[in-house]
Amino acid sequence: MKKSRVQTKPVARLPKSPAATKPPARRPALSQAAAPSSPTSQPSTILLAVTGMSPAVLTETVWALAQEKPTVIPDRVVVLTTVAGSGAIERELLAPGTAGGDSNWQRLRLALLGDMAGEDHRLILDPPRMIATIDSRTGRGVPVEDIRHPADNTAAANFILEEVRRIVENRDTRLVASLAGGRKTMGALLYAAMTLLGRETDRLTHVLVNEPFDDPRLQPRFYFPPDPPRVHWLSGAPGAAPREFSSADARIELADVPFVPLRNRFLDLAELPGSFHALIARYSRQFHADATRKVRIEIRLAEKALIIEGQRLRIRPKALAILHALLVLQDDPAVQRGQMEAQDKLTEWLAQHPLGGWQGQVTSDDIKHELSFIRSELKRQRVAWMPPLRSLRFPPFQLVAPSNQRR
Repeated sequence: MKKSRVQTKPVARLPKSPAATKPPARRPALSQAAAPSSPTSQPSTILLAVTGMSPAVLTETVWALAQEKPTVIPDRVVVLTTVAGSGAIERELLAPGTAGGDSNWQRLRLALLGDMAGEDHRLILDPPRMIATIDSRTGRGVPVEDIRHPADNTAAANFILEEVRRIVENRDTRLVASLAGGRKTMGALLYAAMTLLGRETDRLTHVLVNEPFDDPRLQPRFYFPPDPPRVHWLSGAPGAAPREFSSADARIELADVPFVPLRNRFLDLAELPGSFHALIARYSRQFHADATRKVRIEIRLAEKALIIEGQRLRIRPKALAILHALLVLQDDPAVQRGQMEAQDKLTEWLAQHPLGGWQGQVTSDDIKHELSFIRSELKRQRVAWMPPLRSLRFPPFQLVAPSNQRR
């Protein structure tokens, strides 16, 4: 698959230099952090990537991570792919180079880990994990050649979800997930799986490479910037000389893709069994229930207390009185139209109800400031229900009489 072409701030760029006249020198380790690994209390970093017919996204992502400050070098690299994608990884990354030289993966490890790469236990590429479907006729799981049919897509969704779950449920790991390769559906499914199961300490990334180094027609193929720079070429029009490009001009850029970690909302999310679609359906129902469930609210004006679902908060009298009036008048058309229209209604109601706890002229600024104060208090106490930011239409609630007034 052809990679995206987006211009952002470069992560790494090698300086231009004239063609080397001496044999390539082996690159030293990037820093002391790249020394041979030893057991520590630090979590291991796992790069999880979906790939297709462009396995260069793996080497490019690893390279970009290694240029970050501080340097990020994955301990293990786990690839989710298809039969065709696995073959591309074998041909392009793992096969020996010309005259039996190092493979592209070995060259990358040597470039990033230095002369001790052979003794370093990082940048270990696991055997590719191929997405499989069920062949009911033979009773076997069959790796898919490509993601082309609905059954393939379903199999990919379940497979990716389980791989993400397996990694994030190990507290001693930090996950960097890359959606740069493979079919677009594979990247979308990885994003969904990270939203369902990912943690704040995990990352989701996309790697970007400038032209023409993202072009699969480039010869030889580009995988990462070597040292010294290498000359690549593209065939031009018939009869025209090939265009030459130096790898010194290559820019590999890593973009972090934000995601919402829903596991913070559903504490049992990662522990639930089931397929991708079953998990989506279950929590879609839960969100719908949350949106329609009426939260029990009790206001005790004499005690300056707001009680939401049994959780007690102290709120200043003016804010509590305005909130009380808004809750009582929630269905009034004037209140529903906004703060300017609601101010007279609130002033009138508070003047007529001694239980308001605070009497006085209510302005639209009063409504704005006091609701802002209440939202801050609710956030500080980690209360999920709260007044909306730009309207006076509150989430579903049930205003109950104070317990000291009930019979």
